[in-house]
Amino acid sequence: MSLRQRIKKRIFIFILIPVLSSVQFFTDDLIIKIISSVLLVVYVGFIIFLRDSVHTEEISEKEPYEEPEEPEPVSHAKEKKYDTDSGEEFKIVSGNKNIEIAKGRPATFAGPDLGKSYFKPPDLKSNFEKIATEKPPDNVSHDEHFSFILGKILHVVKEAFLAHTSLFFWYNKKKKRLTLEKFASSSQDIVQQKFDIEDDILSKIVQKEEPELLTDITPKAEMDVIRYYSSPQGIKSFAGVPLYFKERLAGILAIDSKVNDAFGIETLYSLGRFVRVISLIITLFDEKFNENQSEQRLKALLDILVSDKKFETEAELFDVIERSVQNLLPWDVFTLVYYDSVEKKFRTSKINNKTSLK
Repeated sequence: MSLRQRIKKRIFIFILIPVLSSVQFFTDDLIIKIISSVLLVVYVGFIIFLRDSVHTEEISEKEPYEEPEEPEPVSHAKEKKYDTDSGEEFKIVSGNKNIEIAKGRPATFAGPDLGKSYFKPPDLKSNFEKIATEKPPDNVSHDEHFSFILGKILHVVKEAFLAHTSLFFWYNKKKKRLTLEKFASSSQDIVQQKFDIEDDILSKIVQKEEPELLTDITPKAEMDVIRYYSSPQGIKSFAGVPLYFKERLAGILAIDSKVNDAFGIETLYSLGRFVRVISLIITLFDEKFNENQSEQRLKALLDILVSDKKFETEAELFDVIERSVQNLLPWDVFTLVYYDSVEKKFRTSKINNKTSLK
């Protein structure tokens, strides 16, 4: 059947559908409407059924699919060979085609060349020995010896936290004052004096007896918050922790920086470890000081009570008493008063004043 005849047939079949549908609108008879509706449904059903059956027959009439035959391999002899330009050819260096594969051998990785990992200055050893074997000062008191060790610790703290300044304060609970004992700083404007407890950050540590952290100090608040500088330094961050000795607040270890958010909570924990080291050193010095003080007091008493010692003049006796009292206990003013039994009067024989009369 030609294409034109198929189109005419389909147009005719399609026209019957609207004709049967229009009958329902142009008649009032119910029976005719029912008959036209039934014919319309049957007619549409036949159209669908016949169309599906025709489509199935057309598919079955098609030729079965045949897989294409694989092309015959082209022999290397028939392949075309092209000549390379000069300089583009390559050569096989080794003609050994027997490749051996090592199995079961552990993988080894070459480590870095330790001899070239860093620049080693010629005076490295001498400078290190100078730092590592530095001797403490001789013929100094226990306080000066402790101050020497504390200074070294503060330098380590300053470099470890990249701080601008590291400081240590003693706290006097009776006088309610903080005294700057030692510091390591890049600034020359540190004020070495005693600080009363007010509303600054150090006073807050004393009042609460807990660590404090500041990460964004404004220029306007710097001199009010930090009082141990004589002029503004541009300090942005601060961290401070209390030091306990014999279960009471004895001092403060603090650091500051010119960088915002330079310190964190982990900084406070690390400073706590340094504080623990300092408190242990204080304990050792305290025990040693007590032992030496006991020896000095015993020696002072023996100098007075020794039976074979003779004094030719009163001045010799007074000097021995003065030295003994000086070793027994600390004093600011020493006065020796004795009773003259002949004249029945008290006389002052010696006065020594360490304080200023201003």
